[in-house]
Amino acid sequence: MKILLRAPFLLAALLLLPPLSAAQQATPGEDDGASLPEVVVTGAPVSQARVSRESMSRDELRSVPGTGGDILRALQSLPGVAVEGDLSGQLLVRGGGPQDNLYLLDRIPLAFPFHFGGLLSTVNSDLIHSVDFSTGGFGPQYGNVWGGVVDITQREPRRDRWGGRLEVNMLLSEGLVEGPVTRDSSLAVSGRRSYLELFGGVFAGSALTAIPTFGDYQAQYTWDPSPGTHFDLQAFGSDDRIGLTIDPASEAAQQDPALAGTFEFHNAFDSQGLNLRHKTGPDDLLWATLYHTNFSFETHLGADLHLDIGYEDWGGRFSWTRDLGSGDSLEMGLEVDHTLTGDHSYFVAIPGEGQPGFDVTGAARITADSTTLWTNFGAYAEQRFRWFDRKLEVAAGLRADQLDLNGHFTWGPRLSASYPIAPGTILKGSYGYYFQLPYQGPYLDKDFGNPGLRSERSIAWVLGLEKDLGEGWSARLEGYRKDLFDVVVGDPVLHYSNLGTGESEGLELFLRRAPTEGFFGWASYALSRSTRHNAPGETHVYDYDQPNIFTLVVGHQLDRGWDLGLKWRYSSGLPDTPIVGTTYDNANSRFLPVFGAVNSRRLPDYHRLDLSSSWTTTYDTWSWKVTLEVLNAYDHPNVLAYDYGAQYQYIGAPKPILQLPLLPYLGIEADF
Repeated sequence: MKILLRAPFLLAALLLLPPLSAAQQATPGEDDGASLPEVVVTGAPVSQARVSRESMSRDELRSVPGTGGDILRALQSLPGVAVEGDLSGQLLVRGGGPQDNLYLLDRIPLAFPFHFGGLLSTVNSDLIHSVDFSTGGFGPQYGNVWGGVVDITQREPRRDRWGGRLEVNMLLSEGLVEGPVTRDSSLAVSGRRSYLELFGGVFAGSALTAIPTFGDYQAQYTWDPSPGTHFDLQAFGSDDRIGLTIDPASEAAQQDPALAGTFEFHNAFDSQGLNLRHKTGPDDLLWATLYHTNFSFETHLGADLHLDIGYEDWGGRFSWTRDLGSGDSLEMGLEVDHTLTGDHSYFVAIPGEGQPGFDVTGAARITADSTTLWTNFGAYAEQRFRWFDRKLEVAAGLRADQLDLNGHFTWGPRLSASYPIAPGTILKGSYGYYFQLPYQGPYLDKDFGNPGLRSERSIAWVLGLEKDLGEGWSARLEGYRKDLFDVVVGDPVLHYSNLGTGESEGLELFLRRAPTEGFFGWASYALSRSTRHNAPGETHVYDYDQPNIFTLVVGHQLDRGWDLGLKWRYSSGLPDTPIVGTTYDNANSRFLPVFGAVNSRRLPDYHRLDLSSSWTTTYDTWSWKVTLEVLNAYDHPNVLAYDYGAQYQYIGAPKPILQLPLLPYLGIEADF
């Protein structure tokens, strides 16, 4: 039986079966970076055939300057990632948008990973053990994604004694308490809360009607009833809210009168999950995950417009892994998501990618008062094996998904391989079909969207070379291409349709020094191009295209508890659609912009230097750390957008709207 399982039966399926198309959320497999408690409960070893994958420790990512110790924001410094702006933590991966990524926290979907779209992550970095970040070429364990995968593994709460951590910085305070419950179980509880409302006097006389507030929480209980069994039960959630008044005389209201009035925003989610990992034998691992999420999104704008959307999701992920020895393995998995969505809104159609301008006043109003129930099913299988004196490592897999909302069925192969062409030098490659269900925002809503939308499809390949340079140094060169089909675009009749296509291609160079002798860092350069075709014969640069990105990160531990670090980033400016003229709207007594060619120019190139210094000392059982960061240290005026004036009087010379100036950041931590 063992010999038969080692035979690469999935490779035959890949060669014989043509792919169709696919949809639904997915799950990581055991080989994708999950850290199991105790050495006894382990799965298949990490595959060397994986491409475009970074696995870094918590301490390394927390040390990246300019992030405030936020691990998810630190991922913006890795190759293949573009950045939308200083206040955005969203990841723009290899020509994709922020909606094209999958975030998992211990195999549980993370409803939204950042506060206010990117201010900081909703996950406490101190509870993270590691992050596996894939920018492409990932296996069939992950579905409903064609961009990047952020697979977060939490660490176990400590079991030696009760302790904790406190931090106070210029934005929020946070606390963590953890310790043993019994000899074989432990508990951790953490919470974070902003306190801008304490400085309410600073906002006196401003347009703010509700000072921005946000908070999040995490709780994790782990139990090992036997050497081969592990349970963890967890809950986590987040809450953001802000309100402001838009004066009718303001520039925004003069351009778009429907904006005048109150703007209120409230976004929240609560998730609970259970993981069971059980060794059924010396070579078999079963992993079951059950989860539940409540999510709400509320926006009120102007006199009467409002978006009130909520969903409740029940899901499960089940995988079985057989270790076939000598690095060979077989993994199979099943997934299900059962979602109830409620939409009680009165709003306007939201424009899609490549559609400049969002004129609320002139847009048709849409009323929604409905609930939708759907179920997504997914299944996958992957086999890893070695050929040619066991030097060629191959991971061959298949994935299939079914969405019962519109009867859409999708499936396709994924293949990756690696071969050592010289000592310390590995040639890698991958090829696969990836699918993404257009569930984001209003796309499938029967009133605001189009329930008949199909999954967006991507055929992607990656070819790379990795070199171990010795003494902790390594280098990687990768090229990639993604061809996109059935891309969701705006439609004047159906709201949205699958008429779009596109392509993204690039070359990335990555030089890294792993933490060694108190020093770590990396330098990366990415050359890329991403284009879209929203109608037959139409071509434009993608909204998030950045052809050139260079990043340098350096960290060094000095004597007496001092750490120093720097990060410098350069990138091409984001695409921009210029306003080239105006027309007059007599009905609303205002000027309307006339746009030039879509994304026909760029914002000025972006560059920024961040510096950090920290000092750590220990007294008795307490450890104290003081961190000082300086963001945009040489105060470069990076442009976020252009201001054309209330009457578009600055068309010839629009005024730049700048991003963050030179900004210091101070934080104090205490661990006990």
